[in-house]
Amino acid sequence: MTEANQLKDTIMQVYFDLGMNHGFDSVSMDQIAKEMSISKKTIYQYYRNKEAILEACIDFKFKEIDDKIEPIFRDDRLDVLQKLDKLTSNVAESLKVISNMQTSSLQRSFPALWKKINDERKKRIQGYANLLREGIERGVIKPIDPAVVIELYNASLLTATSASFLYQYDLTWSQAVEVVKQIIFDGIKLHK
Repeated sequence: MTEANQLKDTIMQVYFDLGMNHGFDSVSMDQIAKEMSISKKTIYQYYRNKEAILEACIDFKFKEIDDKIEPIFRDDRLDVLQKLDKLTSNVAESLKVISNMQTSSLQRSFPALWKKINDERKKRIQGYANLLREGIERGVIKPIDPAVVIELYNASLLTATSASFLYQYDLTWSQAVEVVKQIIFDGIKLHK
């Protein structure tokens, strides 16, 4: 990794850490510069604004999740139910650091990035449809249209990870994902 890329990644990590502690909307470029003992001008050489830094954080987090879940999809040693369980558990584990404060901050101050998060999440969840079809064929999942299950899963995740829901039920993002998984995916299993 070049020194420039390393500095860019460090700026992103410092912003992420500050955002996790104080809310992403309240972190200023001055705070990042002070934390890193660099000038704001240096930060602006890599990122045009803090929204660009946050977008890089989001992209990094999705890449991190992809690196964990793609091998699960390809693992022939796991059956369909094991894959569904491992996939959702890995995603929940990756997101356990996200609290309702961060969710609220993202929704309120960065609506375009919140939309991006939801769009990216939907793309990844579509991969579950093939697993559901396979589970139906093997007789371990109830014969419910996978498109309907995925749509319900998406809608449930959207609601359960909203700041108001997390706050109302005192859940972390990870806990909300786990609850939705239990309700939707455990509900479609055929119990023999």
